[in-house]
Amino acid sequence: LIMDTLAALALATELPTPDMLLRKPYGRNDHLINGHMWRNLLVQAMYQIIFLLVLLYAVPSKIMLHDCVPKGQYAQTDNCVTLRPDGTGHIMSENYRNTIIYNAFVWAQLFNEINSRKIYNELNAFEGIFTNAMFVGVLISSAVLQFISVQFIPAGFKTVPLDGDDWGISLILGAMSIPVGVLTRFLPPFDFVNRIMSTGGGGETSFVEPKIVPQAINAQPVGVLVSSSVGGGGSPPPAVYLQSGSA
Repeated sequence: LIMDTLAALALATELPTPDMLLRKPYGRNDHLINGHMWRNLLVQAMYQIIFLLVLLYAVPSKIMLHDCVPKGQYAQTDNCVTLRPDGTGHIMSENYRNTIIYNAFVWAQLFNEINSRKIYNELNAFEGIFTNAMFVGVLISSAVLQFISVQFIPAGFKTVPLDGDDWGISLILGAMSIPVGVLTRFLPPFDFVNRIMSTGGGGETSFVEPKIVPQAINAQPVGVLVSSSVGGGGSPPPAVYLQSGSA
């Protein structure tokens, strides 16, 4: 709902801008996902995989986090417990660590929606953002929905309420998608991905422009038909019928 439907609705309602007229036209053989898109996609994917693996394997064994929201509460209290090795806190039936992972992952998608407004080497992804009321409305609605789903409807989403510190960690990890996106713009486009996918192993694309090659016709005369003159205008030239051998 948040990452697919609402995100598609937000990005699809972006209005065209005058700078689009400065782009070169796309060729009929161009890939749907170009090198700039692959670059943005793969760098964000690597960043998210790294911080998700850190949260999964380093919490709480290396990074000591605490659950300060007792069962039946929705806000942070002074009653804090250190997360167990399996990631649970006050509530044994649901996993506090996994809720942090889920929350940070969704916030990374929400902030990356802002990056996705620009595809090429534009450094300011916020440019013109308030000209699209639909985008702003969807982004705010998604953020509110995410907060409610974690903090107030834990049973429906298999989550547990997080305390303020862990909300801060989730938001910081998600917001880091913005500077990661800016730094990504300084990398060259990943055109090699399309080359690999086109050839199944590298090199130039295997696409060959179809060409029409004329072929000679091997024909032999098989007979001559001579007709009589029509209307007194003299004899017409003989008609020669050809039998085609191969084409």
